Amino acid sequence: MERRRQEYTANWTPDEPDWELFQDNRAIWDAVMAQCDSARTSIRLEQYIFDTTGIGRRLLDLLAAKARQGVDVRVLADGIGSRGLIDSDGGQALLRSGGRITMLNGPWDVASNPIRNVHRLHRKTLICDEAQLMVGGSCYADYMLQWRDTMIRVGGPLPPAIVAEFERTSRRAHDRRLDPHVTDARDMQEGWTYAIGGPNLHPQADLRRSLPERIAQARSSVLLTTPYLVPNRRLWRAMISAVENGAEVRILMPARSDHRLIDVLGQGFALALARRGVRIHEYTGGMIHAKLAQVDEAWSSVSSFNLDILSGSVNFESGVFSTSPALHAALRAQWDEDWGLSVPLATCGSHADRIGSDLGSRGDTLTTRGRSDG
Repeated sequence: MERRRQEYTANWTPDEPDWELFQDNRAIWDAVMAQCDSARTSIRLEQYIFDTTGIGRRLLDLLAAKARQGVDVRVLADGIGSRGLIDSDGGQALLRSGGRITMLNGPWDVASNPIRNVHRLHRKTLICDEAQLMVGGSCYADYMLQWRDTMIRVGGPLPPAIVAEFERTSRRAHDRRLDPHVTDARDMQEGWTYAIGGPNLHPQADLRRSLPERIAQARSSVLLTTPYLVPNRRLWRAMISAVENGAEVRILMPARSDHRLIDVLGQGFALALARRGVRIHEYTGGMIHAKLAQVDEAWSSVSSFNLDILSGSVNFESGVFSTSPALHAALRAQWDEDWGLSVPLATCGSHADRIGSDLGSRGDTLTTRGRSDG
């Protein structure tokens, strides 16, 4: 039986809700624990990496305590990034307390149908009492404690699309079918908007399309922070289009991330983009895992979206888009601090330089094809 499409607004009212930024994992985890501890009716949590020790175990214990108090606690986690969560001591304690844990696309699911179940749940979302949202890039694993990351808390009343999308993705994990998209994307230009990425979405509602489109339309400046730089064709074309429009495009990426192979590929893409006028700096203050975008001094995003092929093509993602001048100013202040702890990308003399030359020639082809495709 065909499922009827329902749409829910993704926009906040009033135009400037209560919000707060958190810029490192210690502060982020403290805020997550505080939000969960304050919850009175419901906690819904989406996470890519939910460790079963350290911060992960402390959070599981708190969620179990809240479930015993009668709070409706539901965890939706990635079946590979958070593998072992259900069978862990903390996971079992949460289930015994009345909480629920759902895993999306575990190893067996991927092995049995790799095309259908390739999508990863890369979101990092916390919804408490349907009145408070936290979203951004932070996972729950102690080895990430010292990482520079960003999450934003936004108060309610929350747009109905936030809870509706959690329910939609949970149903996908249970019955392997995905309802039509739930986000009404008719007004994503002004104010505050909850943005999602994933399969079976309206193009305007899909973070994987709307973020590159916003970058491509830039006229003066684009500031991007990403832990991994392996863009797909849509992201590549967007950044090149912004440069050709006369915008200054700057990318901040880690000098060394937690994935050495991705670093080599990322260096190659960075060099290829630098040859086309993109300014790229490497952050030297440790691992930077934030996923941020600022366009034309007027538009900002905080999300789980990396500038890579997985986020750009297959992952479930989430974030907040905003035209708030106050948010833009706060993010810009952090950007300037991060940029001050970075050095310009080295442009020659490495294996990545050879990769960059090859990617550059391929990028020219992609950009040309992109124009012919419209």
